[in-house]
Amino acid sequence: MNKVFVFDACSLIALLSIKINAEITDEILIKAGRLKSLYKMSLADSIGLAEAIIHNGYFVTADHHELEIVEEKEKINIIWIRERKKRNANS
Repeated sequence: MNKVFVFDACSLIALLSIKINAEITDEILIKAGRLKSLYKMSLADSIGLAEAIIHNGYFVTADHHELEIVEEKEKINIIWIRERKKRNANS
């Protein structure tokens, strides 16, 4: 089984600057850009989701408000680490 590595912003910039494995980097950035443009989410979430999609992995989150729509519309496995907060009927 291959290991999946997820990079933070600094290491991603370093990776891009030395052009290691440019093909997979391009695929991740293209998918992240598409997700970011279609859904209201952070850049970090879009990159993490792209990684999960490309590697048929899982994205672990508690951000129901931003990502439930993504789960409904994209082929992605999301693991929710807490239940969705119930909305107050008066809000």
